[in-house]
Amino acid sequence: MLCRSACATLIVLLAMTAPQATASALATLRFGTACAQCHEGECSGRLSFARRPEAAYAHIRQYAGPTDDGLARQLYDALEQMKADCSYPELPAVDLSQAVDADDLTPYLDAWSGAYFLPLSTLAPGRYQLTIDFTGGGRVRLEVIDGEFDPLTDQCVTVETQQLQIEIVLTANHPHYLRLRPRGPIRVDQILLKPRP
Repeated sequence: MLCRSACATLIVLLAMTAPQATASALATLRFGTACAQCHEGECSGRLSFARRPEAAYAHIRQYAGPTDDGLARQLYDALEQMKADCSYPELPAVDLSQAVDADDLTPYLDAWSGAYFLPLSTLAPGRYQLTIDFTGGGRVRLEVIDGEFDPLTDQCVTVETQQLQIEIVLTANHPHYLRLRPRGPIRVDQILLKPRP
């Protein structure tokens, strides 16, 4: 019941905060947090399945959690796009150059996985200071990937203080994505991304 309520809240927030966001945004979030770990290396310029999409639904539900047929089809389509075009479906970018709080991050939180997937606005290549404020403690896997699905940062960090600061390096391979996978009683309160002096 709580998961259904959280998913409903996410859909409403996606609609309110990003008018162009559709059900495909929810699929991109789920794919980016639950499926991408296994599929980001499959950018190949060819399609992935010779059978009808419905043949993959059992596999999708096994790894991507509870999905109706509509979401399962959108997750299938997200994989097809990744393999054919080497890209994620569109998801509105968040501007982290100003501090973004928990409410504004909600559209980028997948309710089922509890992970965040944020497309970063087009930023110049270079060094950046990523600052994340937390409530609670636990571990967080922090990943930054580029537009070719290459990992630029992949760290598991133990959060023992309320603020984590980490340097990340962005390349010319746009766009970039930030993925956060909190584990334990931990909440992301704010994120800020600034160029290093």
